[in-house]
Amino acid sequence: MASLMDLMRQDSRLSVFASAIELSDLTSVLATQSHLTVLAPTNLAFSMLSNNKMADWFGDIALLRQVIGHHLVAGRLHMQQLIRMRSVYTLSGKVAEIVRDSTSVTVAGAQIEVCDRIASNGILHVVARVLESNE
Repeated sequence: MASLMDLMRQDSRLSVFASAIELSDLTSVLATQSHLTVLAPTNLAFSMLSNNKMADWFGDIALLRQVIGHHLVAGRLHMQQLIRMRSVYTLSGKVAEIVRDSTSVTVAGAQIEVCDRIASNGILHVVARVLESNE
């Protein structure tokens, strides 16, 4: 079975996030760390950010690691578990609110577009927005 990192590398919509993980030297964590939930933003989500913000993040590895941490949650959380929760703590230490309505589920304001992609070491959910440090 593929790891979380393998799943992200195989999905062309997640290439920017996968590159950020590689640049920040967190590849081994996402290839081997067990029991993680990843909220992976799409390339389109990254394209909605300003060029200055992207340059700041990709130019500062510590800041980039913090941003990536906003997208990682300890534990294997399937969609059926997420919809029963009000919030989750990300590995960056932030609380991400979960909101469910009749048509969608959002985590910290980012709509989950694809859910429950199972990996050997966790669960991958694809989200429509980058979770930023001010959240």
